[in-house]
Amino acid sequence: AELVGQAVSAAVRDCGLPEGTFSLVYGPGRKTGSALVRHPAIKAAGFTGSRAGGQALMKLAADRPVPIPFYAEMSSINPIFILPGLGEERMNEIAGGLQGSATLGVGQFCTNPGIVFYPRGPGGESLVADYVGKMKETASSPMLHKGIRKAYGEGLDSLSECEGVEVLVPASNESGEGGCHAGACVLSTDSESFLRNERMVEEVFGPSTLLVSYETQADLIRIADALEGQLTASLF
Repeated sequence: AELVGQAVSAAVRDCGLPEGTFSLVYGPGRKTGSALVRHPAIKAAGFTGSRAGGQALMKLAADRPVPIPFYAEMSSINPIFILPGLGEERMNEIAGGLQGSATLGVGQFCTNPGIVFYPRGPGGESLVADYVGKMKETASSPMLHKGIRKAYGEGLDSLSECEGVEVLVPASNESGEGGCHAGACVLSTDSESFLRNERMVEEVFGPSTLLVSYETQADLIRIADALEGQLTASLF
């Protein structure tokens, strides 16, 4: 963060912009963000992160003597819908792209695809087998800090405890030097179980994927109707 901050500050100077156009402020937990949102000199705030953190700051912005605008991007599962009729070759191609997207930046991109809905049958089985094989070969890597790594583990524990969920690729328990390393994880369930449990739509921030099988296209419509708004969605 400090290296990026120095690069941005240098760009600000090079462009002749006023000193203070950009600032990088360090602090523990949510204390720094809370102090900034409360400060009377701040007239608007933006946030990218967890739903709990964003909602806490949103409330602070609204509760000020003079409320200020608050713009937040608070978690997204970025669902992928795979329609029937795709051949095995196309399914394997999708599996390769999915592995790259799910593990990019150790799964810490806001557009990380957390849930994939795929059709039951030979094509779907091919997708799952290929994807599981690729994710098993993915090495663990460090996340941004211990707190994010801890939340990733807790999210996986919560998801794996849901009725009807099976763990196909367990995440490594080794947290590595610094306690920040995270391994890839793949879980699976069916559309009926998914629709019965709201916990399955909660974001697990990290390199994990929940694969959800479905029988009919009507199942996909029911699923789409049940989902909240998302940052991205993909249709194959």
